[in-house]
Amino acid sequence: MNKLFLTALASLFLCACADKYAVTYVLDPPGDLDIKNKVTVTVRDLIDRRPSQERVGPADPLDGAFYSEDGVLEEPLSESMTRLLQLELSNAGLDVVDSANYVPGTERSVRVAGEIYHAFVMGVPESSVSDDNLWKRMRYTVRVAVRVDMIDTLQEKRVMARKYEFRDSFVIRHAMQDFEAVKEGKDKNYLEAGDAYCMQLFNDAVKKVLVQARRDILTLMTPNMGEIPVIEGLEMTDEL
Repeated sequence: MNKLFLTALASLFLCACADKYAVTYVLDPPGDLDIKNKVTVTVRDLIDRRPSQERVGPADPLDGAFYSEDGVLEEPLSESMTRLLQLELSNAGLDVVDSANYVPGTERSVRVAGEIYHAFVMGVPESSVSDDNLWKRMRYTVRVAVRVDMIDTLQEKRVMARKYEFRDSFVIRHAMQDFEAVKEGKDKNYLEAGDAYCMQLFNDAVKKVLVQARRDILTLMTPNMGEIPVIEGLEMTDEL
């Protein structure tokens, strides 16, 4: 199969990117949490430190496509992930206030901040063509890595600096019956479904990271909660 055909094939199956996609997910119920320590919490923007390739995507379609590039997102990734972390903490019963309008006083408060090191979903096609069908093997790679810091503002002491990382890579085999229709741009449903699947993978990974960060923050603020299990597939590194 020549490179020109493969390039055309890759451009079909990677990201249609006609629409903008939201980085979001449904919050889980807080459960039976009883937060007795009503400490005020502010959340600073998670600073986007992703490598430039994750933000703009590779120049050659054969190298894959990042479904989380800046150009396909409804808003900057740092804004979306910061807001989701705020919602996670607020949903758990903490008193989360706007950091821009909050001036720390003599009462104890906590500031949460951090950095985004990696955040992407990449799809790379592995394809073969028969007479009337296109069978496609698609490799998806997911990676989200974020460091979350918690600072006791009364003492200006960092009490948590933890890196959370989720990775996954797998291959799925797809079959599409009308290759010519897709090639001519007539079968957009197939492409849109592929984009939606990739963003679902991305949002699920973001959720795993932020839910675990929320659990750890709550554990530090409410020691009587006991030990909370780590989400499966997540790696954590303390950086204090």
